[in-house]
Amino acid sequence: MPKDALSNGTWIATDGIMIGALLNGYQKKHTRKERYKASRGCIIPELFSMKGIQQFIDEFDPGGFEPFTLIMIHKNNVIEYGWDEKQTHVTRLDETKPQIFSSSTLYNEDVKLKREYLFNNWLNNKKNENDIWSLHALKGNDHSLYFNVDFNDEISTVAISQIVLGIEPVFYYQSLITNNIKEAVHLIQNDI
Repeated sequence: MPKDALSNGTWIATDGIMIGALLNGYQKKHTRKERYKASRGCIIPELFSMKGIQQFIDEFDPGGFEPFTLIMIHKNNVIEYGWDEKQTHVTRLDETKPQIFSSSTLYNEDVKLKREYLFNNWLNNKKNENDIWSLHALKGNDHSLYFNVDFNDEISTVAISQIVLGIEPVFYYQSLITNNIKEAVHLIQNDI
């Protein structure tokens, strides 16, 4: 996982078998409070400290956290776990259907629809992991044409992450702040 120096947390992680990816907000933009019990970045390390997705769903207490959407993938299970500050929402997603997720704190409904349309249009031809990386790396200034768009001087895409599971799982990462090099971490599978 790429680790945040301040919180020791992350937005994405894998052990070569399971994946956890965190997005800020759940479904719609919320009003941010001044203080929360902890950074949302500590949620994914908590997921990986448990014995799988079901234990996380049963035991994790999201109370006091800012709203989030957590995508959890393990074998053929793709689960969306959402927290809206009042209740959790757990949805099993179709693992055979390509999915796109957008942070509710960054993207309004209009931009989310543009991103969904762009993604679905892009899917018209068979794609591999290199095509997916290229789609995320391509940068522009129009949400109708690009996923990687700077919002203003303070908000921009800071990194690209990609996890490819299979016989030889690999975690790809590229910091768009410190370097311009795509790094690969080859993972050893320890089936859980």
